[in-house]
Amino acid sequence: MPEGPEVETIRLDIEPLLVEQKIKSTWISPVLYPATQKRNQFKTLEGKTISALGRHGKLLWINTSEEHYLLVRLGMTGRLHVQHRDDSLEKHTHVRIQLNSGNELRYIDSRRFGSVTLVQTEAEKLFEIQKMGPDPFSWDIKQKKEIIKRIQKSERSIKTILLDQSVLAGVGNIYASEALFVAKIAPEKKGTELSAQKLLSLLDAVQDVMKLALHHRGTSFMSYVDGWGKKGDNLSRLWVFARTEQPCKICGTAIEQKVQANRSTFYCPKCQKDRR
Repeated sequence: MPEGPEVETIRLDIEPLLVEQKIKSTWISPVLYPATQKRNQFKTLEGKTISALGRHGKLLWINTSEEHYLLVRLGMTGRLHVQHRDDSLEKHTHVRIQLNSGNELRYIDSRRFGSVTLVQTEAEKLFEIQKMGPDPFSWDIKQKKEIIKRIQKSERSIKTILLDQSVLAGVGNIYASEALFVAKIAPEKKGTELSAQKLLSLLDAVQDVMKLALHHRGTSFMSYVDGWGKKGDNLSRLWVFARTEQPCKICGTAIEQKVQANRSTFYCPKCQKDRR
C-alpha cells in the first residue's frame, strides 16, 4: 500500500502538469460509482481551474479555483497518472479528467480499495484531514510531545500504534517496521512501557526513514509506481521490511517475521531485543 512517501512522490510528479490547467470534461467509471447521480456530481468540476495539489498522510487532494476538492486515497493498488488523452487506456481505469492541455489525469485501481471523492467546501476537506494525526514530513516538536504522551497512555503494541492514522498520518507497514528497527525497539512493546526519550528517538526514526524513501521515490515491492509509472528505488535500502530470514545489515542475525493486528511485522530479534 502506498504510504506517505509514495503519495508525496506522486503529488510532486503530477502537480506541475495539473496546476493552472482548466478541466474540460470528467468521466467516472460505473464500476467505481454505480449510481448515475453520484457520477454526475463530478461534472461540477468542468470549467474549473486546478489551483494546487496537497497531501496529508496518505490522503492527496486536488484544489480548484472555486473551492471544489477532489480527494484521492490510493488504497492498496491505486495509481494516478497524467497521460495524453489519446494514449491507450489501461484496464481498471476508473477516473478520467481531461485538461485543456490535451492531457488527462487518470486514476487506475485494480482492487478498488482506494477512493476518489468530491467535496465542495474547504470545511469538508479539513474535516477529513483533522481525522488524522500529524504528518511526519511537517510536524513540530510540540506535536511530537503530544504524540509521545498519547502513546504512553496506550496498552497497545508500539507497532500497532504506529499504524493508527489518528496518531500518525502516512505511516504504514513498511515504515513502521523500518523505524522500529532504526530506533532499536521491539515491535511488541506496549506504549506504556516506553520512555519519552525512547519515543522521541522513534519519532525521529519515523521521519528519517520516510525522508529517505521520498528521496528515493518510494518503495516498490508490489504494485506501487510513481507519477510517471516507474518503480521507486527505495526497496534495496530497507533494513528489515520484506527481508525475512535474510541477515540483519547490522549484526547478521536472521530477520524474523510475525503477525500483529493482521499485518506482517519484520524485525531483528537481536538489535531490537527488549529495548525500552
